[in-house]
Amino acid sequence: MIDKCIKDYLAYIDLERGYSKATCTKYKADIESLRNFMNKEKIIFFTELKHQDIINFIQEQRQTLSHNSVKLKVIVLDTFFKFLKREFYLEHNIFDLVQVGRKEQRIVDVLTPCEVEKLLRQPEKSHRIGCRDWAIMETLYSTGIRVSELCDLSLDSIEDGMIKVNGKGSKERIVPIGAQALKAIIRYAAFRDAFPNLDNCLFVTTRGNKLNRVEVWRMIKKYALKSKINKKIGPHTLRHSYATHLYQNGADIRVIQALLGHRDIGSTDRYTHVTFEDLQEKFNKFSPKRQHASM
Repeated sequence: MIDKCIKDYLAYIDLERGYSKATCTKYKADIESLRNFMNKEKIIFFTELKHQDIINFIQEQRQTLSHNSVKLKVIVLDTFFKFLKREFYLEHNIFDLVQVGRKEQRIVDVLTPCEVEKLLRQPEKSHRIGCRDWAIMETLYSTGIRVSELCDLSLDSIEDGMIKVNGKGSKERIVPIGAQALKAIIRYAAFRDAFPNLDNCLFVTTRGNKLNRVEVWRMIKKYALKSKINKKIGPHTLRHSYATHLYQNGADIRVIQALLGHRDIGSTDRYTHVTFEDLQEKFNKFSPKRQHASM
């Protein structure tokens, strides 16, 4: 199980977060140092770690590493355990109890509405693969669902302009889907029979198998490069953009929380940040006229 946790996390930071090879190698080494400590202490899995174990681990690291190096290692492990909790490998992040130089929460990357449109124009809609890819990206942006939730959609997931999603923890929720995404899915449905060995999944590979998150990430990365948008773009970027655009257009934060399937409102609060463009627009609109006078 530990091997799977580490493998999934390394795939996440490599493929979805776009971390460099050197950074992924460094993160892996930091996680392996904790694993080696656990082996020595005969601790089988992360759920068995106690607060005193983490203190002992940090004290051991300080015998050979600088204070700053230990602090950076704790930040990496905190990020790793946040991932494990988010993916339901763990119920609690034990590093929440460790107060060692945490990073501030990073403001999420989002696309502007114009950039979203530019990205969605990239697939060749007259081709079965391009039409599928277009429908996938339209669905991600129109609903804000997670890429894992998209891969699990079945043929009967969509009904009456709503989409039934099996979220984290096997919790089901109903999310409205926009007209443009429905149009894309209907158009893709005409091509879908051209895929062999069809199963009940809505979006399938060229061989008719269920798509996985890595394949969707690579597909979106391809169109992102083609669009020449100078931002790191992946499936989660469309989810972030969906939520941010809802908030900027006046949606209540509790509504956004329900649509995204967040259990904790704190996970949704990140979308309440005010963009630089918002600040500049409001400054120009409401500031006293003397603020615009030439110096």
